[in-house]
Amino acid sequence: MKRRASVVDTEHDCGTLPRGFGFATVYEGASETENNDSFSLSENIKGSPLSDVAVYNSDSDAYSSIDFSLPCQDEVLLLYEQLQSSGMPQILHRFEKVVGSFCKEIRDQKYENVRLQHVFESERQSYSRRMLEVESEIDQHISNAERKVRDEERRRLCQEKEEMRMQLEQEMMELKNNLLAMQKMEDAIKKESTKGEQTLELKAKLQDLTGENQRLKSNLAESQLELAVIKSELVTIKSEYETRKEEMLSDNEAIMESAKQSENLRRQLRLLYDANKKLHDTNDSLREALDQRTLACKQLNLRTPSPLPFHREVSAHSMPEPKDVYSQASACSTDEDADSGLSLAMRYDSYCSGDLETECRKTSKTAVLSNNEGFGNADGPPERTFRIVMCGDASVGKSSIVTRIVKGVFTGNLPSTLGVDFQVKNARIDDKNVAIQLWDTAGQERFRSLCKSYFRRADGAILVYDCTMEQTFLGVRDWIQTIKESTLKPIPVLICANKTDLRRQFSGNECRGIVSTEDGRSLASAMEVLFAECSAFDGSNVEEVLLALTRELMATEDVEVRSAGVILTQKKSSSSCC
Repeated sequence: MKRRASVVDTEHDCGTLPRGFGFATVYEGASETENNDSFSLSENIKGSPLSDVAVYNSDSDAYSSIDFSLPCQDEVLLLYEQLQSSGMPQILHRFEKVVGSFCKEIRDQKYENVRLQHVFESERQSYSRRMLEVESEIDQHISNAERKVRDEERRRLCQEKEEMRMQLEQEMMELKNNLLAMQKMEDAIKKESTKGEQTLELKAKLQDLTGENQRLKSNLAESQLELAVIKSELVTIKSEYETRKEEMLSDNEAIMESAKQSENLRRQLRLLYDANKKLHDTNDSLREALDQRTLACKQLNLRTPSPLPFHREVSAHSMPEPKDVYSQASACSTDEDADSGLSLAMRYDSYCSGDLETECRKTSKTAVLSNNEGFGNADGPPERTFRIVMCGDASVGKSSIVTRIVKGVFTGNLPSTLGVDFQVKNARIDDKNVAIQLWDTAGQERFRSLCKSYFRRADGAILVYDCTMEQTFLGVRDWIQTIKESTLKPIPVLICANKTDLRRQFSGNECRGIVSTEDGRSLASAMEVLFAECSAFDGSNVEEVLLALTRELMATEDVEVRSAGVILTQKKSSSSCC
């Protein structure tokens, strides 16, 4: 607007120029005498309409009365005087023509500005009318929307009032019934004894019952825990019993065979014992004969013969060359042995037991070498037993992982675990038979206190979360804190991300709730626990999860046993020094 006003003011100022200077007259004179070289500015001024307005006596008087109303008025007058005095009519004529064109353009611009101003005013008025119409339409739409919202709120409030009224009526009925019951109880209490004594007695009984109830609940939880432990131990003992029974049957067969062989050997030893006894008797008689011969030789002053040939003959007859270890044992027996047959039998039994033990060791070593794998099925009674607790939020797949580990299958429609459930997995890990008790706990919040009692007896824990649900991942820190608070000593913990098969199905914006492997690994590193990922659906990496945690448990147990052995050894050495 300021710019437009300045243009209008300029046009107004330019419009007043002909009154003082006569640019229009100069322009008209220049157009009429365009080809006349002897045209002068004074004649044009005299012939113009301005000659009636002012009478000029001389050129200087005329110039002094001109009002250009332009910033360059003095310069134009000076230029005009110079051109007039220079004596070049052509340049003066062209200058007058330019000044006339300039005045005409100013007048045209003024008319154009006036026209544009009228157009602007008309457009502004039409725009104002349109804005008023738009405002009225917007107000109408707003009023309609307010009316709709008001109607909806009114209906909702009416509905809520009706529901609250019905709820209040129900509560009033319940309160009335409770009041009637309380009145009946108060009447009965008043009839029996005074109100104060009865209240105190009831409070005392209520406190006793509350304490008894809490003790019973704790005892029940402990009993359930003991029962579950006993059940798991019974399952383990049953499996050990079956294994021992099979081993006993095979051992009985081997013992029967060895007994038969032992009986045959004992008969042979008795025969050898009898033959040895006869040889001893013969040897004694020969010694007596030799002594008598020696005495006879002394009496006859003869040289005593050498007994070596006789002894060689005796040894040749009494000690035949044996072909087994039992004949060598009988040959090494002396006269002081009371029962050489029994001694040989005992040596045979010890020898057989040593051979059997050596053979058993060779067999077990061969079995170990042939089955030298990281994870496999157990081929004997368990050497170690570990209790592992499966924990985590609800619906993360703990029961599915346990089913996949124990049975090797995936069951889709598993019911929610209530309380706790356990399974036993007998496996061979690092050349050792291990029994792994898997305790599947409930993930609901109301069973959290029950899970704490199982953590106290656990050797390790597998903390499961759903990698497609970020909410289950956020609860991992709370679970680890619960485990640390419930256990008497630190136990190995493994964070397991389940349902990795579903992670590949999400893409784009759907990946916002997906927990990446890097996030799980960084959390496990921060909490100083193990980390693994698996899928109970396709069974990928499930056995590796159990293998990693079991190896950690075995290493921890080995360290504890070694430290305990070092302590015992130090105590023994100190006592011996005393």
